[in-house]
Amino acid sequence: MHGLTKVLLSPSTHVAGLISRLKIDTKLKLDLLGKITKVYDSIPIYTIRKLSVAEIEENAKYYASKFMGSSLPISFSSKQREEDSTLINLPWNTQMRIYYDSNSITIKRKLNLMENLIKEEYKVKQQIEIVTNLSEKLQLDKFRLHFEEVKLENISQIKASGTNIEGKNLPVVICRIVAIFRRFINMIPVYGVPSIFLRIAADNLVDSIGIDWRHIEEKPIEYPRIIKPEIAAEKILENLSNTVPDKTITSDDYVPLAFTIGYLSMPKRWNQTYMQPVYIAKFKPLGHTTLDPILIVPATTYDYEHISVTG
Repeated sequence: MHGLTKVLLSPSTHVAGLISRLKIDTKLKLDLLGKITKVYDSIPIYTIRKLSVAEIEENAKYYASKFMGSSLPISFSSKQREEDSTLINLPWNTQMRIYYDSNSITIKRKLNLMENLIKEEYKVKQQIEIVTNLSEKLQLDKFRLHFEEVKLENISQIKASGTNIEGKNLPVVICRIVAIFRRFINMIPVYGVPSIFLRIAADNLVDSIGIDWRHIEEKPIEYPRIIKPEIAAEKILENLSNTVPDKTITSDDYVPLAFTIGYLSMPKRWNQTYMQPVYIAKFKPLGHTTLDPILIVPATTYDYEHISVTG
C-alpha cells in the first residue's frame, strides 16, 4: 500500500481491550456519542512534505519580512542554532524561533505586557474585523493548498488589574487581543496547537504571531475507511478507565464536553510523517481537581504512526 508500514494492535492489546470494555459505563458511552458532530465514511491520508533547512528558513524570512512590515527580504545575520530549533534576533528588539521538525515558527516583540495597552472598547465584531484584516495582510496562510482554508476559531483578551498604595482596586485594562485560527483540509479541522495565532497590542500593533503549518503533498496516498464512532468511543473510554485501574468510571465521574474527528498536527518538536485522522474527546471531571482530560485515538483501523500530544 504505497510503501506504508501499518501497525495492527497486538493480540494481547485486543484481550486487554475486551477486559477493559467490561468496565465501560453505558450511560457515559451514550453521553459521549451524543457529542459527536459529524461522521465520515472515509478520510484521505496525506504525506507531510520534508522540507530542507534552506526551504524552512526561506519561508521564515518571508514571514519575518511581513511581520516587520518590510518589502525587502529579512537577513538572518544573528542566529543561535539549538538542537531542534533556531533562535533569530530580528530588528527592533524582535525574536523569531524556527522549529525544524514541524516547520513551525513564532515571532515576538520584546514588549512588556503593560506596554501599548488597548484603550478602546472594541465590540466583538470590530475585533473580528481587526484580526481578520491583519491575518490577511500578513498572509499567514500563504502556503495553503487549494483545498485548504483557515477559519477564525476564537478571540479572547488578556486583561490586568491591581491595587494602588491605598489598597483600592484599579480599573481593569486590556493588554492584548488574542486570535486563534484553525486550519482545515477538505473542510476537516486540523487539531493540535493553534494553526495560526495573533496577539495584538494597541493601535493594531502585532505583538506576536505563531504558525503551525506542516506542508502536505497535494495528492493523498490513501482513502482509508473510518472506524465507527461507537468503536472509537469504546477505545476512548477504555483509555480513560485505564487511568483508574481498580474503578469503573461512570457518568458520575466525568461529563463529556466534546467528541469530534479531525486531523492531528503533533507538537512542534515532533517529527511527523503523515497527516492522519483521529477521534478526540474532552471530559470534565466531577468532584475532581484535575484538569479536563483530552483523549485521542486513531480514526482508522491501522496506525500510520505513533500519535503524541506531548513534547
